[in-house]
Amino acid sequence: MNTNWKICIVELTRSCPFNCPNCYMRQRGDLNNPVDGVLHMPLDNYQRMLEIFTGQGGTGMELLGGEPSCHPNFLEVVELSLRTGLETWIYTNLSQMGRQPRLAWTLMEMRRQYDEKLFVVGKSAVPDLTDPEQRKVQAYTLGTNDAGVELFKRGREWMISAGWRKPFFGVENLLNRCNIVWAPAIYEYGLQTGYFFVDCEWPTFPGQKAGLREYLRLLPTEEQLQSFVAAIQEIDRRYGLPVASPVMPHLTGKSKTGESVGCIAFKQAALYIAVNGDMQLCSSGLPLRDETGRQFNLFRDPLDEILDNPVVIARRQSCEQSQIQSGHCATCADFSRCLAGCAAFREAFYGTALRSYPMCPQYPWDNDIRRLVESAKGDN
Repeated sequence: MNTNWKICIVELTRSCPFNCPNCYMRQRGDLNNPVDGVLHMPLDNYQRMLEIFTGQGGTGMELLGGEPSCHPNFLEVVELSLRTGLETWIYTNLSQMGRQPRLAWTLMEMRRQYDEKLFVVGKSAVPDLTDPEQRKVQAYTLGTNDAGVELFKRGREWMISAGWRKPFFGVENLLNRCNIVWAPAIYEYGLQTGYFFVDCEWPTFPGQKAGLREYLRLLPTEEQLQSFVAAIQEIDRRYGLPVASPVMPHLTGKSKTGESVGCIAFKQAALYIAVNGDMQLCSSGLPLRDETGRQFNLFRDPLDEILDNPVVIARRQSCEQSQIQSGHCATCADFSRCLAGCAAFREAFYGTALRSYPMCPQYPWDNDIRRLVESAKGDN
């Protein structure tokens, strides 16, 4: 079994000015809360992490938060990653770009200096941020007020003014029951303008059962998902694009070209590093623990021991269709594009990742999931 670590997902900071309802860190209770007294990953630890990661053959860096641009050494962190030759992706709510317009140009200069290996993915749920109704949807999606939406709006505009375009610039739209009706519009806006690719994403599970009910409460219904898929496919036809079957969780695309490819890299070769060095499978994945229950830490434990962890091995096995024990994923022709949806959810719901994903848009939902989602909706 290949347990190589090729993609490094870094929780650069737990700080964020927004409070997005779909945020995995909010649902875990970690947002703006230090761990071991650490809110931002210290720069010297980031350098140590880079040495370990690149020393064993790592190729890609994903900078997350919280809001990564809130890190006090944000630009230095980005340049350190690029200087090592890593393809580097920044996932941001664009608020700091709204506060500091020059940041968009500085990042553009870095991209050009380091062989076009820098990519920025913002957030956007609606196309027209001058429309009051759409601003309310955006405010809810970001967990902020109208002033926060204005900050985000300016950040998106400054990025475009600085020359950011797809495939180097994208926006992520984490779908929930309130914003999914607007998701086709932002997808079409990206196609019309060419400013960014649009990743309409079914939210992945926060990795802890304690957050399951809140996670289910926010999910769109099966009917909303089917309507969304039909609307996206109709837009593709109008624009003369290939009409591909959507795959979980990136329903309209995660790749540089905007093609829908699921979380393939995360499942096959990623590990997540918290601000204090604690490790888990991905931003939505299980913590990695030794036989005593202690969580592995990159700065304390041997990497070979971490990569040989049974949880890592089980996740990698779930990337092989022959290992799926039951359900539609075991025979689906699109398995290679999605690898059976969110593994963290399957691990939490079934106790194993070797089962089919129960909320696929191509198949009827699992009846147990239908009941749970409907039950959670009653919490409102």
